[in-house]
Amino acid sequence: MPTRLTTRLPKILVIEDDDAIRRMLARTLRSWGCLVRGAAGASEGIALAYELQPDLVVSDLQLGDASGVEWLKELCTATRGTAVLVVSGAEPPVSLPGSVVGYLQKPFDPLALVQKVKRQLGRAGHSHPPDPQG
Repeated sequence: MPTRLTTRLPKILVIEDDDAIRRMLARTLRSWGCLVRGAAGASEGIALAYELQPDLVVSDLQLGDASGVEWLKELCTATRGTAVLVVSGAEPPVSLPGSVVGYLQKPFDPLALVQKVKRQLGRAGHSHPPDPQG
């Protein structure tokens, strides 16, 4: 009897305190075929990370209730090593926790975000849907 293949959509957690940017990130990733949940701050993001167990986290470096490398260390610990892509208006810190796989400085091209996400999900062995533009 043949085995039936099922493809699970990648789960991405977006942690961003700016509502407009969080919505843009979520919309961009959903249009590419990802399941996306959003959090407006560090506390909510940590809680959702435990609940969702995402394949990738996209997070701002400077949130209203946490910021900097210490925030990233806390996030990486909470997500048990899940890859984190940082999006921030700040310059990248000299040292980043090992789970941080990329850094996009705001403002950024949404296509650059999708390319980094695709690359990371491919490394993690996730299949992903084709680009919406073909």
